Amino acid sequence: MNESSDGKGSSRAAKWGCIGVVGAAAIGGAFTVVAAVAPGLLGADPSVSEDAPSGPSESGGEGDPNVTAVSPVTGVWSGKYRCEELLGMELEIAPDPDSGEDAVAATFTFFPVDGNAGNPLGTFAMQGSYRDGNLALDRDYWIVENPSYVMLDLTGEHPDGDQDRLEGEVKASSRCQSFSIEKIADEAQPPEV
Repeated sequence: MNESSDGKGSSRAAKWGCIGVVGAAAIGGAFTVVAAVAPGLLGADPSVSEDAPSGPSESGGEGDPNVTAVSPVTGVWSGKYRCEELLGMELEIAPDPDSGEDAVAATFTFFPVDGNAGNPLGTFAMQGSYRDGNLALDRDYWIVENPSYVMLDLTGEHPDGDQDRLEGEVKASSRCQSFSIEKIADEAQPPEV
């Protein structure tokens, strides 16, 4: 192995030195040394300890927002809402980490109560947040526009702490009232652009 004359060793020497330690540790049977060195060699972030407790990050947040704050609401929800008439709805909610820690993006599809989401009256995108069990979604843009209807906003929460149900208010006009939906799938895609 070639080392530079500055006494620090070339990067190649340093890399081979680490691999040599891994090899010696593996041959010597000291698996704990291999576990401590191997993650950096395999491309994992060596500054992150697998034994570190989870919890608030250095910035004071609760860690990865996609896992902690948003995941209970991420998924596809189906149910009904009332805005002059009773309509069926499907709400697909996905994390939106580019917009903030608690940010979500949603696709709202509405259809006749006796119909299905595959034959919608309209579909629009929504932006909002999910924080401490409370959902707030604001209308954004039409995906499939229906001039006979208006886009709306929603606020809701999990009734009785039931993570598979959301109930709340529909906000678009004085004729709009409430919605009630249940989770039918855990995975979701962000709205079409």
